[in-house]
Amino acid sequence: FPAGHVLQVQSTTKTGVVSIADSTVDSPQDITGMSVSITPKTTTSQFFVTFTANIGGAAGDNILLTLVRNSTNIGVGVDNSGTVCSTETDRFSNYSKYSVNCVTFSFLDDPSLSDLSAITYKLKWTRTYSGAGSAFLNKSGDRAAESDRADTASTITVIEIAG
Repeated sequence: FPAGHVLQVQSTTKTGVVSIADSTVDSPQDITGMSVSITPKTTTSQFFVTFTANIGGAAGDNILLTLVRNSTNIGVGVDNSGTVCSTETDRFSNYSKYSVNCVTFSFLDDPSLSDLSAITYKLKWTRTYSGAGSAFLNKSGDRAAESDRADTASTITVIEIAG
């Protein structure tokens, strides 16, 4: 295929609720169900990775999301002053704890491939605030038994593009 053509698409949708406990502050955790494995067709391919993550948290909570290729963080900021680098950050105020924040991100990855081994793209999250309670994927931080605060779905998609 000529450069720029789509070679394959792999995607997953997480429909259940996943939580990250208050006890995991400053410890990156894989988000269960938010990973895609893709076996490249060529060693010169690029990979367009996009995700939509619906995050809920308690008031004052702060969640960092990081896109990872195998074990390498990608699409993150550059650390120049000792700050944490992430793909996206989400902070919850007093009333946003009743909402689900829809976080979307896209990244064109151009890895140096030496062979056609499978690549895993996944999403990790890190809590940077202690004492707020659990944070969630696919539901709000505080539902207070309200029927109008429904669960959601999150996705991660990888598109292999001929190089």
